[in-house]
Amino acid sequence: MRKTLTDFKSLEDKIEQRSSEVQVVAELVKALVKENASTVQSQETYLKRYEDLTKRYGKARSE
Repeated sequence: MRKTLTDFKSLEDKIEQRSSEVQVVAELVKALVKENASTVQSQETYLKRYEDLTKRYGKARSE
């Protein structure tokens, strides 16, 4: 019973996975913004990619 109440391994693993996903998405957003600032590209394409990444980020943070 005590082990069940004090074993947080699975919870810690989930937190680590989500944290890693948030960090990955944040870096992808930074790279996308930097690319947009330095390269001529379709703003529709940029906004679609940005929107997809922000949805992914929101999902990772809320799970």
